[in-house]
Amino acid sequence: MAELTTSLSIGQVAELTGLSVHALRFYEHQGIFANPVRRGPGRRRVYSQHDVEWLTVVAGDPVIPATTNRYPLGRGASATMSAPGSTA
Repeated sequence: MAELTTSLSIGQVAELTGLSVHALRFYEHQGIFANPVRRGPGRRRVYSQHDVEWLTVVAGDPVIPATTNRYPLGRGASATMSAPGSTA
């Protein structure tokens, strides 16, 4: 598959995904992204359409727990964490 070359700013990704820019930075720090976030001029984050698609999958997956109550993984996502293997 060819590499998608779309360059999106953190604000554009926030708008497309419904996540805040603070949540996106937090998720980057926590390693949520499938690939490292690229940096453009001035060390600004540059996202691809693949990053947006990945966030959409992660934010919509009820199996992947939110990392914190402060930055839930998407709109309406549960912010509670379950122990691995638990049914809660």
